[in-house]
Amino acid sequence: MLRRLGVLAGAVVASLALASSAQAAPSTPIMKPIPTYACGTVTASWTPSFPEPGGQIIGYRVDLGDLTTGTSSASFTAGLSKVLTPLVNGHKYVARVRAMQFKNGVITYSASSGRIFNKICLIIPQEIEREYVEYNPDWGCPMCEIDWRALQVDDPVIQRAVVRAVSVQEGPQRLQVEADGSVRF
Repeated sequence: MLRRLGVLAGAVVASLALASSAQAAPSTPIMKPIPTYACGTVTASWTPSFPEPGGQIIGYRVDLGDLTTGTSSASFTAGLSKVLTPLVNGHKYVARVRAMQFKNGVITYSASSGRIFNKICLIIPQEIEREYVEYNPDWGCPMCEIDWRALQVDDPVIQRAVVRAVSVQEGPQRLQVEADGSVRF
């Protein structure tokens, strides 16, 4: 019995010694949402991180992983946001942020938080845009209020879908106006 108490006391003392020597980390910055499908400039932003007593937050490390190619990069900033570059259209990315804390001559990192997003830009070819304008000279879509000039499609699969969806030759022939005034395609 006495021997078991001695072993148990020794284990408690050893675990306390290890716990006191471990470095605590600053609080985790929480990354704010990024649209699932983004076009143009993508900016990651996050909440501030707080250091442990006696520590100081000296900046944030932003990791950008290209899940399509399996590559990654890291950058540093003192602010609470970072423009994510370079991004390739059609690729899926994960962005992560963690705080860097300086305390007693040592830099420690917080846990990371992150978001996954896709870089997708649609570019409508000039010939499709011209066909649309000939059929409907109003630049905006009357039902959805989209300015077609703002869309950009450079994915060939999406281009083929757009060509099929808004072809002038098919549009007027398939349009049916119901008795209640609704339009059926």
